[in-house]
Amino acid sequence: MRGWAVGSWNTVLFTKDGGQSWSPLTEERTIFPNAVKFIDANVGWMAGNTGELFRTQDGGHTWTEQTGLGEYALSSLSVIDASHAWVGGTRYTLGFTTDGGQHWTSQLAATDKVGAIYFIDRNNGWYAGEKGRIYRTDDSGTTWKRQRAPTGNGITDISFVNSNVGWAIGVAGTILHTEDGGRTWLNQDSGVAKTLLAFSAVDVNTAWVVGQGGTVLHYALK
Repeated sequence: MRGWAVGSWNTVLFTKDGGQSWSPLTEERTIFPNAVKFIDANVGWMAGNTGELFRTQDGGHTWTEQTGLGEYALSSLSVIDASHAWVGGTRYTLGFTTDGGQHWTSQLAATDKVGAIYFIDRNNGWYAGEKGRIYRTDDSGTTWKRQRAPTGNGITDISFVNSNVGWAIGVAGTILHTEDGGRTWLNQDSGVAKTLLAFSAVDVNTAWVVGQGGTVLHYALK
């Protein structure tokens, strides 16, 4: 099973054995990645700290730099299929492609930093950022509506397992949960005060969270 991880100090790692061993990506260029997403074993994107966007079609053996959305840091990435993807970053940066990254179209986000973005399909997506602000679209990003969230903490990741059930995580151990597409968000007790950085749900009953200081949380509803 293949997987990818990125981190500080130009760290890009990949695994071919389900995480039993990890190898660094060898690249002649210096990449300062903040996010990496794959749709299958071959096609994926990587977003960087100075606005770089890279795409691979061969499982990460080679990466092609794409013309992105400027020089501001890209902190979040959501890949829908081989043609459609969204990115978010600092300075109100929000953008999308419909042609595999040959062209990127920018939008003005409603929050200074888009800390997280997630699309469940081409029409339905969410982005979140500073002060717990969460926005949803159901028309491919043509319009965005703010959703009420019971936190003022910054959001660092957001993920849905279907059009209704999802989570958002963030600063100070914040975990929010929705079962109605974000019309209502409820706090869940993480039991930690560290900033949570990444979230992955297997299904509506099972999820994992990682955060600062080596924090790893497992959610299992029996």
